Amino acid sequence: MIQALQFRAKNFLDDPEWRTRPWIHFEKDYHYRLIEHGIELGGLIEELDSSGHREGNLGLLGIVNFMARFSQVDHHLDEWFQEFQESAPSPLYTVTSPPSTPTAGGFDNTTFFSFPRLQLAVITTHYWGIKIVLCSIVNAVALSLSRPNLAQGYSALDPGIRESMEQIIVEHDRERCVDLATKIMRTTPYCFAENMGLMAAQQSIFPMRAAMFLLERYPGDELDWCKALYSQFQEKKGLKYATEIGKVAGGYALDQQVTFRQGIEEMLEAETEADSPSRSWVEEEED
Repeated sequence: MIQALQFRAKNFLDDPEWRTRPWIHFEKDYHYRLIEHGIELGGLIEELDSSGHREGNLGLLGIVNFMARFSQVDHHLDEWFQEFQESAPSPLYTVTSPPSTPTAGGFDNTTFFSFPRLQLAVITTHYWGIKIVLCSIVNAVALSLSRPNLAQGYSALDPGIRESMEQIIVEHDRERCVDLATKIMRTTPYCFAENMGLMAAQQSIFPMRAAMFLLERYPGDELDWCKALYSQFQEKKGLKYATEIGKVAGGYALDQQVTFRQGIEEMLEAETEADSPSRSWVEEEED
């Protein structure tokens, strides 16, 4: 799943045969079902990239179609999370005082999350991480609507379609994205606790990387906190390779594919270039 999202590419595990045949005699657990949603998202992002979206070749109706499909994936993720919460102990996590260790990253007044079991924390933070990827993509597609050749057509869309589009954008605005990243960071000290061992930290890399990429787009105090926490993968757990995850990858057949980091950088560039008055409706939704 992580490779599908990082390389923005379809994975063979998303093929119908792999979704069904291995599970003829076994029921999928909640974690694997979440992984399937993440793999599906990676394939959809590949379709978006292949459509010529980044080159400005995707028309208005194509954008509307992709926004609807990303919204559907988001809906399925939320349905999954609702079922997961109902099956898990209640409450899923509790708010605790800051740890006495440096894992707070200097944010001593910040509360943290504690879970009944490590696996619940791993699954929940991966859900938040996938949601961050989805939020980032939806925001990138929304920004393309500010292009002069699309803005006028967007204004002329059927009011019902336009309302649905704007609702999707509102549901993935800056505040919600940063909230997801903050939730991941509040869980990280729990996963970094000495009694959790090395595996807990290893399984925190993907959600923490997603949080950092998102906060690089919306820099603030949260980004400094995130960097302080992330540095402990190496300083506290000895996971030096964690600092390399998300950079331009090598050693894969897909090493020329666009990485998640590059996707974030492209969105930052698009935001800088899209400064015409026609993008005001996007800015209003984000404010």
